[in-house]
Amino acid sequence: MSAPAPPGMGLAGKMPEHGLVIIVWVATGLAGCFVVARTVIRIKKIEKLHVDDYLIYAAFLVLVANAVLQTLQTPHCYNLARLVNGLSTLTQEETMASGNTYMRYEFTIIGLFWTVLWLVKASFLAFFYKLFDGLQGYRRLWWAVVVFAFLSYVGCWIVSINVCHPAKNYFIFGSCNKDIDMKTSIIAVLYSTVVDVLTDIMIMAMPLRLLWKVRISGSEKMGLAAVFSIGVLIIVFAIARAVQIAFTTTSDSVLLALWGIIESTVSVIVGCLPPFKSLFSRRQNTSYNTSYEDRYNKSALTNELRNGSIPLQSRTTQTTRIHRGHVTTESTEDIVGSSGEDVRWKSGRGGISVRQEVHQTST
Repeated sequence: MSAPAPPGMGLAGKMPEHGLVIIVWVATGLAGCFVVARTVIRIKKIEKLHVDDYLIYAAFLVLVANAVLQTLQTPHCYNLARLVNGLSTLTQEETMASGNTYMRYEFTIIGLFWTVLWLVKASFLAFFYKLFDGLQGYRRLWWAVVVFAFLSYVGCWIVSINVCHPAKNYFIFGSCNKDIDMKTSIIAVLYSTVVDVLTDIMIMAMPLRLLWKVRISGSEKMGLAAVFSIGVLIIVFAIARAVQIAFTTTSDSVLLALWGIIESTVSVIVGCLPPFKSLFSRRQNTSYNTSYEDRYNKSALTNELRNGSIPLQSRTTQTTRIHRGHVTTESTEDIVGSSGEDVRWKSGRGGISVRQEVHQTST
């Protein structure tokens, strides 16, 4: 069991080593609960998993790997905190060994941290890809966001490597404390935060315009807007983390670790939330196709945008049959579009059909 941390060490002075480890695994476990809940909802509602689900699973696995590394790094975080505050009791050799180990863990943890965030972004993008089926303008916009997100992710790795001059000294403790290294570190944090936030905004903004082109109730629009905008939570934590890291005069390795845990956990949880909307949807006397494509993608959003807003009207057909002196009249009323065609998805599956039948028999 670790000894209580002495005062005057930032967060390390208020929270012992095992406290940080507990937070790491409680947060990871909480994210895991949301992943399981998402899976249950998807299996129950659509009976199969898709690309966006597997990307969330990948994000969670990376989160678990990061939790393991963070647990292993924690003693070295506290050693660094003691050293920065003049409270270290380690010899010079022990300090260098601990510092080098800290740097190796930190490089990997930062990289996996960004990987978690970008896998969650990829999950949202995979979800929206199907939503934009048949909408060429939106598909082109989608590809532009994908390219931007990918290049931004690569850029995060590049700036992380170049915070030390020369870069080969990155894993040598105490070799990256020159003025240019300090400035580059701040630039790296600001860059990664800006592209993180900007990518989230772009992903959230893509489907919002769809809401203004469909004829659904205001409450339904609000619900969909909430689903599309839940990335705001990630943005809030990303900005808070950046401010804490870039604009504090004293480095706090424990606080840095804590913010990384919080943001990556929140990111995975937010990525799990879209399917939860189905739990709060009002059930009406409507038959739903259980395929993923019809339920989530060939929705009224996409259908109305392809054909313009669809004002519904009725079409009545009447059939008269004579059998053995009996006259039977069948009247059928279908809900159709203004063009006179049945309101059905272009795929030929699903759709909404409301049919009223009246049977009248006379002798």
